[in-house]
Amino acid sequence: MKKLLILLLSAFSLSAVAQKKKVAVYVTGDDPINSIMGDHLVDGIAHDGKYLAVERTASFLNELVKEQSYQQTGAVDDSELSRLGKQFGVDYVCVATPFDVWGEKYISARMIDVERAEVIATSSANGKIENSTQFLALLSTLTKGLLQSFEQSKLADAKKVAV
Repeated sequence: MKKLLILLLSAFSLSAVAQKKKVAVYVTGDDPINSIMGDHLVDGIAHDGKYLAVERTASFLNELVKEQSYQQTGAVDDSELSRLGKQFGVDYVCVATPFDVWGEKYISARMIDVERAEVIATSSANGKIENSTQFLALLSTLTKGLLQSFEQSKLADAKKVAV
């Protein structure tokens, strides 16, 4: 009886993990500080508990580098990211884009649904960055806003289906 209970609990745990959607994170540009942004977004997504954050693999990044000239314009082609997301087995791609504007750091992020190639959630944060504490606070604001926007988008989709 105990073995059966343990087996059922294990199966339930595995199915709960299998149902979590996978999110790959990509930060545009080549500033070394971007890896800190990417790591912070991965941490926030992973600690949320509802999603599995997928590390940015070298092959994922290499494919994106092919789009480098386009990306340097400040834009990222969402359909290309969607195609790569499918190729790498993720459900969503989170793209963050940092800018320096008038002496302040501005970061925008968007969550792209790989199946539909649609932006389904966005967030942005900006502020003057004079130390690492301020930078991490800015990233926390961005991550929380993105996850809240993502949840609201999923709720709105659920209401559309229910109608």
